[in-house]
Amino acid sequence: MITNERLLDLRTIPTQDLKLLAEICANQKSNRLFEDNFIILSLILVPRSLAVLVKVSRELIDDSVNIEQALEAALRGSLSVELGRVALRGSGTPPEPKGIKFTSGINSLATVAGPFSDYDDLVDGMALNWADNSPITSAIVMSPFNLATLAKLKESTTDAPLQKPDVLQDVPIMMTTSMDADTAILGDFSKLIIGIRTSLRIEVLRELFSENLQYGFLCHLRADIGVEHPESFCKITNLAGS
Repeated sequence: MITNERLLDLRTIPTQDLKLLAEICANQKSNRLFEDNFIILSLILVPRSLAVLVKVSRELIDDSVNIEQALEAALRGSLSVELGRVALRGSGTPPEPKGIKFTSGINSLATVAGPFSDYDDLVDGMALNWADNSPITSAIVMSPFNLATLAKLKESTTDAPLQKPDVLQDVPIMMTTSMDADTAILGDFSKLIIGIRTSLRIEVLRELFSENLQYGFLCHLRADIGVEHPESFCKITNLAGS
């Protein structure tokens, strides 16, 4: 699962538009009180179904000593990977939830086409969030290839590993196969909401596949993805060739 995300019972969640700040009286002689433009909005989550079906032979179940634990781990793992993928880059086209990458209002930085050549793009992406009053970067998430590219960056003169800038020293840089290779996402992942309407259920289908001497195991949940404050995130795109 993604770092620092919040799991909530699915409901309408109040959010705030931090870009609408209180006006500041520039005229020192004026005694007027200026109205605060702080606005409470709503984030409506719509439950979407996510399911996976696994068929297992009855002989395997009879002959295995830990098949229940192995199946449960496999099913939970499959759903976790898919939930993580849609949280990061779900298209938003039903029935798929909309992930961070396609959420309206997030910051975006298109790099010069190609893999990372230094840390500047990451710092520039953080700066876009800072300008929107979002100072926290809890993590940077990218593909395995892009993380490997960063890890192999060298100093131009000494060929020593390239040191991260101070502003990145305490920021975890994480990789997942759920992230497409053309994009990296950074920001405050506590603003990512995974709303759970129906918790994970595993059902045994004993009769449906009986003619093949198989049991079916259906794993299912209903959830949606939301971003509480889009300006807390920045996507870095155009990492072509990754």
